[in-house]
Amino acid sequence: MNSEDFASRSALPSWEYFGEAGLTEREAQVLRLLARGLTNREIASDLHLSHWTVKRHLSRISRRLGLSRRVELALWFANQAERR
Repeated sequence: MNSEDFASRSALPSWEYFGEAGLTEREAQVLRLLARGLTNREIASDLHLSHWTVKRHLSRISRRLGLSRRVELALWFANQAERR
């Protein structure tokens, strides 16, 4: 399975995984949509946010997880979904 398969599941992985990483519920939602392959503007539209807010969320997520690329974030999400 690829990361999009994991991300397309209706439920997010357990909040424990996100809480351990220090992510908020909103950051987890942003991460899930990123893992589905959405652009920042598409994520913003889905969550009724500005694209600048999405960029800010992704920056915080990247810093907390110690990852710098979108693909790394998507793979991290897939790994968490796999543990579920």
